[in-house]
Amino acid sequence: MTFLDAVGILGEIPFMEPHEAEIIYNFILKEKVKSILELGFAHGTSTCYIAAAEIPTITTAPTMLQKRVVPDELLHHSPIP
Repeated sequence: MTFLDAVGILGEIPFMEPHEAEIIYNFILKEKVKSILELGFAHGTSTCYIAAAEIPTITTAPTMLQKRVVPDELLHHSPIP
């Protein structure tokens, strides 16, 4: 999925702005990252941007103080199979 496709889907979901996501997305492609461990998430927006870069393995883990909140709309459009 291209970065602009991901922005079209995720652009309005909080806590990661598209300009922040672009830095991560481009880093993943440039460095040919194969797996990522993401510690802490709110709505899963950053996870979806990471998945848009076609990472083979993404592991996410909530922090102990977090409550998992993933809107149905985000899951519906998520590039994660």
